[in-house]
Amino acid sequence: MFTAPTLLRMLAMYVREAVKNHDLSSLRLISIAGEPIDIKTWHWIYKNIGNKKNRD
Repeated sequence: MFTAPTLLRMLAMYVREAVKNHDLSSLRLISIAGEPIDIKTWHWIYKNIGNKKNRD
């Protein structure tokens, strides 16, 4: 998935339940462009989208 930190922050703030209700197991990589991602959003992605898994 190629996105900007702005979209990820919006997901973290407003669409938390939607992320939990969808199968994201096929998502292997999130590429982020634009401004740097803040640590709070990164942790949310790691916990809620990445399921706390490091993928090589």
